[in-house]
Amino acid sequence: MKTVANFRKDFEEILEDPNTNRRDVRLANLMSEMEGAIQIPLLQNLEWEAQHPEEIELYREVSNARVL
Repeated sequence: MKTVANFRKDFEEILEDPNTNRRDVRLANLMSEMEGAIQIPLLQNLEWEAQHPEEIELYREVSNARVL
């Protein structure tokens, strides 16, 4: 199973992609992968977030990096 450090490494590598459209697709795929591996709730769950601050911080970073 991937760790948060592994996901962060993937995220940083994706950010280097100069193609905005491809980068957004890759970021969305990374978010989906994180949702499955880390079991991020579909709806905001403050209790889960309090128990997993590093995971949710990275997830939000990835989400905010998309241009859409």
